[in-house]
Amino acid sequence: MTIFGFSIDDIGALADTISKATLAAAAVVAVVVILVGLSRAIRDRLRQQLVINDTAPLPAAIAGSEGEALTLSPWLRQRVQAALADEAAAARGIVDDVFQRDVRLHRLPTAIAITDDTEPITSAAKDSMATVANGLRAVAPGQADGILGALSSALPSPRGCLVQTAPLLRGSAGNQRLGLAIELHELDGSPIAATTLWEPPGADPSGQSWQERLVTLIEPAAHWVALRLVARRLRARPAGGLRVPWLSRRRSTATRLELQRMLAAALTLDSMKSYAEHSLAFGSEALDDLDQVGAALSAYHRPSAIRGAVQERIGFAYRAESVEPKARRAFLDASDSWGEAEQRLVTNPGDNAGSVTETALADERERHRVRRLKCALLSGDMVASAVAALVLRDEPPAAAADARTLYAIACLYSCAAERVEAAKYLPLAWNYLGRALLAATEDLIWDQARADPELAYLAERQRFVDDLNHTWAVRRRKKSPPLLVTEADALILAAVNRLAPPRQPA
Repeated sequence: MTIFGFSIDDIGALADTISKATLAAAAVVAVVVILVGLSRAIRDRLRQQLVINDTAPLPAAIAGSEGEALTLSPWLRQRVQAALADEAAAARGIVDDVFQRDVRLHRLPTAIAITDDTEPITSAAKDSMATVANGLRAVAPGQADGILGALSSALPSPRGCLVQTAPLLRGSAGNQRLGLAIELHELDGSPIAATTLWEPPGADPSGQSWQERLVTLIEPAAHWVALRLVARRLRARPAGGLRVPWLSRRRSTATRLELQRMLAAALTLDSMKSYAEHSLAFGSEALDDLDQVGAALSAYHRPSAIRGAVQERIGFAYRAESVEPKARRAFLDASDSWGEAEQRLVTNPGDNAGSVTETALADERERHRVRRLKCALLSGDMVASAVAALVLRDEPPAAAADARTLYAIACLYSCAAERVEAAKYLPLAWNYLGRALLAATEDLIWDQARADPELAYLAERQRFVDDLNHTWAVRRRKKSPPLLVTEADALILAAVNRLAPPRQPA
C-alpha cells in the first residue's frame, strides 16, 4: 500500500529517523544545559556571597507576634549593607594610620592591605546545581543522582558567609527582656562567631510593640556582622624589606589570620563606644578574638593594648550595672594588659631613628603607663590602688605635646582626684584636659570629653569644654599657630575659674 507514492515502510522509517533525530537533539540540548549549568555553578561557588536568612519568628509566648520578625528581615539586610560601608571606612583608617605605621617602623614583619570586596546580600545562597540536575535527569535519569553527587564533591566549596538571626526572651512575665541571637557561618557550614544582644537592663518598653523593640537591636547587630566580614578582607604578605626569608607560606597564613582577628577586635572596640549598652556582648567577642592571636604576633604590642582598652570598657559596663566584683576584675585585667603592651614596646620598639619617631615612641609608652596606673586606681583594689598612688606621687606623668597622651593623663588625674586626693589632683586633671583639647586637630576628642566616664569626677566639664571649644574654633578658623604652654595654661585657668559659682553679696 502506498500513500502519495510512499510505502508504509518508508513512512515508518521516516518517523523512526525523526524520532532518533529528536532524541539526539534533546540529548545535545541536555548536554549543553549541563555544561552551562556546570560553568555557572563553578562561577557562583567561586564568587563571594553574603546570605542573610529571614529572621526566625518571635517566640510563641508572645501573643499575636507571629510574622513580625520576618517583616524586619529586609531591614536587617539593608542595615548590614550600610554598616559594611561604615566598618570598611573604619578598618581602612586603622590599617592605614596604625598598622601601616608599625610596618614602616619594622614592628610588624608583614605588609598589609585591606581589599574593597563587595558581597551581594541575598536571602538564599545562589547555586546553579539545579540546572545541572535537570540536564542529567534528561540524559541519564537512572544515574542522575549518583553523577550529581560526584560533581558536587568535585566542584569548589561555596565561598561566602551565612547570617542567621533569631529573637529570644528571658525574664519573668511582665518583666521580659528581648534579645537577638546572631550566628555567622561559612557557606559550607563552618562556624565563625556567634553572640546574643539583649535589651539593656532597666529599659522601659512600655508603649512599644515587640517589633519596635526588635528594631533597636538591629543596628548593633548589623555592625557586629559587618565588622567581622570587613576584618576578613585584610590581606598580609611578608614585607620585602624586613629580611625574613624563613617566613613560610604557612606562617604568612597564620599571621594573616591573627591580624584579621586583631582588626576585628579593634573594630569591636569602636562599636563598644558607639553601643555602650551592648559593651559586654561586644567585649566578650573581642577578647575571644584576641585570645586567638598567638605566636605570629607574640612580640607585637597592639594586641595587648587593644585588650587593655576592651577590658576597660567591660569594667565600666559592669560598674554601670552595679556588678562591682566583675568590674574590679576587669580593671585589674586591663591594668595587666596595658603593662604587657608597655613592656612589649620596650623589647620591640621598632626602628625609631629620628627625633619625631623617638618622641612618638616616648609618648606611646607613656600613654600605656598612664592607662596602666589609671586602671589600677579604677579597680578599687586596695593593694593595686596603693601601689598606683605611690607611683603617681613619685613618678608623675611626663609632659607631652600629643593630644592623646595629654588626654590620657587628664583621665588618670581625674581618677586620682576621686580616689586618692582631690585637692592635689583635681587642678591637674582640669589642666591636662584643657591642654589636650587645645592641642587637638579634630573634633572627635571634644565629643569624647563630653561623655567619657573616665572624666565623670569633673562634674562641670560640659561647661568647661564648651568654653574652650569657642577659643579653639576661633583659632582654627584663623589658622593661628599652636599655643605656647603659658598661653594655654592661662586660657585653661580662666575657664576653670569661670566654673566657680559667683559669690553672694554680703
